[in-house]
Amino acid sequence: MANVSIAYLNNYIGKHAETAKTLRYYAYNADYMNQEERQLLKLSLADAYIEINKMDSAYILIQEGLHSSEKTKTFMGVTRTWDCWGIIT
Repeated sequence: MANVSIAYLNNYIGKHAETAKTLRYYAYNADYMNQEERQLLKLSLADAYIEINKMDSAYILIQEGLHSSEKTKTFMGVTRTWDCWGIIT
């Protein structure tokens, strides 16, 4: 988890490509995380993708998050997805 925290810090200071690489790895390979934790990583990954202008990849992750939140009826996931999309702040 330390690498994920470092990735969040890297995203904050503008190292978005490094952030994307780390978050992508953990979002798809960290078997010890539950589904909600992985979804939050994917939304953070979408944010990093937006910053490095990979809009198609970000869009796919945002849509995935919306579908997952609707399926599990978790409003928090939907609001985080909307926030990432820029709909709410």
